[in-house]
Amino acid sequence: MDSVNELRSFLLNNSTKGPSGSISSTFGALESGDIIQLGSNGNFYHFIVVYNKGGDPTVTAHTDKYSGYYSSRYGGSPNSKIHIDGYYY
Repeated sequence: MDSVNELRSFLLNNSTKGPSGSISSTFGALESGDIIQLGSNGNFYHFIVVYNKGGDPTVTAHTDKYSGYYSSRYGGSPNSKIHIDGYYY
C-alpha cells in the first residue's frame, strides 16, 4: 500500500492516538486542514490540503508548489473528501 492510501486508512480508522477523519460528500463541508484525495475505487494517488474552505476551496499541494482554487487545477478529477473530525491524545 502506498503512502496516500495508508494516510486514508489511518485517518478513517484511527481511534487511539492522532488525527481521525470521516468522508465528506461535498466541498462546502470541508474546512481548513481537511484533505482531498485524487483517485477512486481504493486507488488514490495524490492528496491535497484545504487551505480556505468554500464551495470551490483554495487548496495547497506540493505539486509545483500549487496554491489556488481546487477547480483550476484538479476540477473533474475523481476524488474523495476527508474531514478531520478531531485528534485523539
